Amino acid sequence: MRFRSLLTREIILFLALIAAISSCGIYETTGALNPPFGQQITETTLKFTGDNSEDYFAGYVLWYKEDVSEEYRVCVYQGTADIPTIPKDENSTVNTYTIYIDDLQPVDENASFIMLKDEGRSFYFAVSSYGANGEESEKVEFGIWPVQ
Repeated sequence: MRFRSLLTREIILFLALIAAISSCGIYETTGALNPPFGQQITETTLKFTGDNSEDYFAGYVLWYKEDVSEEYRVCVYQGTADIPTIPKDENSTVNTYTIYIDDLQPVDENASFIMLKDEGRSFYFAVSSYGANGEESEKVEFGIWPVQ
């Protein structure tokens, strides 16, 4: 009997410890962000729709790369280095965005994409949802620009 009561007490203590650890909030994580959808690319614009009601949603990040095999890099509005590129709209969770490509530039260059296109360069663009703590949805691609 004494062995059984010791074993029962140890099991109860173990379960209490597990309950205390799991309820302390240390391991609390946020869920995935909804990715943008409905992407369209034209000679002058990037268009997409976002539907983000997550509490930690902060906005959208626009990305670019020059070659399919490269990693995406951030693009920003000319003269800024703000991330997210497009901040959260406090008035609505569902929005359709039209971004003019001539307003954008690579974060690490001092020239607009229009100027870089005039040098014969082409780019792939993408967009992702961005969270307050660096969370990110998948990158959703627009395709190559200039449109061919």
